[in-house]
Parts: sequence; C-alpha cells; structure tokens
Amino acid sequence: MKRGLEQGLEQGEEKSRNEREIEIAKNALDKGLDLSTVSAITGLSEEEIQKVR
Repeated sequence: MKRGLEQGLEQGEEKSRNEREIEIAKNALDKGLDLSTVSAITGLSEEEIQKVR
C-alpha cells in the first residue's frame, strides 16, 4: 500500500513538472525564442514544443 502511494505521488510530481515545462516553453516561444533554445531551457524535445504552439 505504501509503495502505491509513493508511486502516485511520484507520478503527480512528474505531471506537475511537465506542465510547468510546457508553460515555460509557451512563454519562451511568445518572447521569440527559437525551438532549439526552448528545448535546451526546458528539456522538452522540439517535437513536444511544436505540439504546444
């Protein structure tokens, strides 16, 4: 039971981090940064960034 709770918390944290990275990517693109720079900043792939455009 404890391991299941830990797994759930880890998944929630990962989702939150990913959502934050996507928000940062959107803001960076709005400021005119190119895909490769946004990818380097966020750790997202260029393909993932293109999906949020």
